[in-house]
Amino acid sequence: MLESLEQCMVAVRDQTKGRLPNSIRVAAQASLLLIDKYFSFTDECEVYQIAIGTSITFYNHILY
Repeated sequence: MLESLEQCMVAVRDQTKGRLPNSIRVAAQASLLLIDKYFSFTDECEVYQIAIGTSITFYNHILY
């Protein structure tokens, strides 16, 4: 899940043909920094991977 989110944020950040405001592109870069932070946690702890997966599944179930 974090991988797909990371790919989307990279696409937003690197978009040059669209008319996205610079503030949106900067926000995408900030989100990439947070995603990297959480990726480092998943490397350190297997339980964290399970918790992230469970919470994402839970919120997807509620929102959709």
